[in-house]
Amino acid sequence: MRLLRLSILLLGLLVATKALASDTHTVVSGDRLGNIASQYGVTVDQLREWNDLDGDTIRIGQDLIVREPRRAPAEITVEVRSGDILGSIAQRHGVTVAQIREWNNLRNDTIHPGQRLIIRPGEAAAQRELRDSGMVEVEVRPGDILGSIAERHRVTVAQIRQWNNLQSDIIYPGQRLRVRPGARDEAAAARPAGGGASSGTSSMYQTHTVARGETLIGIAQRHGVTVDQIRQWNPRVTPERLQIGQTLRIGSPTGRMVRRISYEVQPGDFLERIARRHNVTVDQIVSWNRGLNPHRLQIGQLIIIMVEGPEETSVSAGRAFDGRLINGEQLPPHRAFRIRDPNRSWGTNFTISALLDAFEHMARRFPDKPQVMVYNISRENGGPLGNHRSHQSGRDVDITYYRTNCGRLCDWRRVRPQELHVEYQWELIHFWIRNDLVDYMFVDYSLQPPLYEHARSRGATAAQLNQWFQYPHGRNAARGIVRHSRGHADHIHVRFSCAPGDDRCR
Repeated sequence: MRLLRLSILLLGLLVATKALASDTHTVVSGDRLGNIASQYGVTVDQLREWNDLDGDTIRIGQDLIVREPRRAPAEITVEVRSGDILGSIAQRHGVTVAQIREWNNLRNDTIHPGQRLIIRPGEAAAQRELRDSGMVEVEVRPGDILGSIAERHRVTVAQIRQWNNLQSDIIYPGQRLRVRPGARDEAAAARPAGGGASSGTSSMYQTHTVARGETLIGIAQRHGVTVDQIRQWNPRVTPERLQIGQTLRIGSPTGRMVRRISYEVQPGDFLERIARRHNVTVDQIVSWNRGLNPHRLQIGQLIIIMVEGPEETSVSAGRAFDGRLINGEQLPPHRAFRIRDPNRSWGTNFTISALLDAFEHMARRFPDKPQVMVYNISRENGGPLGNHRSHQSGRDVDITYYRTNCGRLCDWRRVRPQELHVEYQWELIHFWIRNDLVDYMFVDYSLQPPLYEHARSRGATAAQLNQWFQYPHGRNAARGIVRHSRGHADHIHVRFSCAPGDDRCR
């Protein structure tokens, strides 16, 4: 009998492992989209999208895709021209010589006119993205859990979830995950750039000096902008006739001011860490510092870095309801929102960055979503703002809610729970929470239950829900990041955190 039980247990484990490793699920009696989504650690919306479902109706025997379909990288074939070398072909297509060798099993750099070579631009772009971000791909081994992978690579479970958009801790052997080794240690040791950086002049543009072999496509990729933007900033530039030594103006993709700083290399620094700390790429730092050897940094060495924001860093002096704003930054326009009053759209650099990063995420995640209105932040120098008690120090922002019936613009109006577009609204709120950017978000208590239930359906744990929400403990409970405050049924009031290093902020 004991042997029979053991056999049944092993068979069950085998079936479960096979199910987790599969990219499809065959519907059986009693299956619903909700429990299938929970089984595979995805959302119901993802199942609908991957399987082209209009509703929740499924049938017994139906095969459902339960993993995000892998898109094969685009592949093209090019013919070698007379005079071509691997270097010129690589430059022309934005790839590397090593990649061309690998894709075509070449033992050396010898090629001949008429030879046909495989080029995979999509794969090259993905590898560049990984390299620039400091990420690596790891494959889940049998027996792995997120905790063991996190410990192995010195990261946290929360970081792995964020980097891979995981809705739960369910993983399966063979699954590939992105991690940035050592990120846990960096987060603990990271400090604001202030101690090692000094500000220089600021403008709407930085400059780039064209080097031998550079193309407009390569320059655009290096600076995180588009070729069209470079042409717009440099009307007289002809892409086909770039000159070595030619100076190009490069603006900020967000329209913010660009500041030149000199960063002094600190003990333990390496270029990838410096780049991440300043939200730039290693390639960008190398392009701003001709002759810089990325592998031979010296303590005390000065590195030029171009960062977004005004010339002097903002200060949020005092408290939100009794303070002022020093060196504030005005919120620039963005395709995801409209600004009601530019004179009331001044905030700290930290607040402006948190807004732009979140709405850029929303615009990419939901390209067809409506705009919202950004109403009040602070005046240029902070202080009292009309009849508002807060909004005095550049950290408070009023934003209209996403509704299901607002067309192209969600304007300022009272929202009932059934009108709230829960998916959009939670995505925005969760972005700020998971990136630790906010102190509080004031939301009418009647709107918290649908957000709470949506977060739970997306895999939030009981501990997370208890930390994030005031609901269901009552509108007067002093708990949760998302909490009730009278007068917030028509907009969400976000109070962003003090910027790291701002010791005058309360």
